[in-house]
Amino acid sequence: MDPPDTPDIPEGHATDALGPLVFEVEGHSMWPALKPGMVVRVDPQRTPKVGDIVVARHPFRKHHPIVKRVVACDNGFELRGDNWIESEDSSALGRFAREAVIGVVVATDTP
Repeated sequence: MDPPDTPDIPEGHATDALGPLVFEVEGHSMWPALKPGMVVRVDPQRTPKVGDIVVARHPFRKHHPIVKRVVACDNGFELRGDNWIESEDSSALGRFAREAVIGVVVATDTP
């Protein structure tokens, strides 16, 4: 069962009605903070603020969530990867609406 107000959660990712969503990091766009294979736990109820790492829905690939850092919150969320050379983020995709942000990363686990 999906948590309330979280429609269209990307396929293949675990959800728990009593706890945070869980995603596995792919790629190097958030290196060194997050590495491929790490698991992030996301709180969909927390309001994102500048400096937070979030999981968001990719605007063109429905089942391809992206993990990025919030760098601005005015007129939508500007999301950037820590490793700009490897990152597909707001520099190419534009700002993200609040509805596109699945949640704020609240914990990480290494496999």
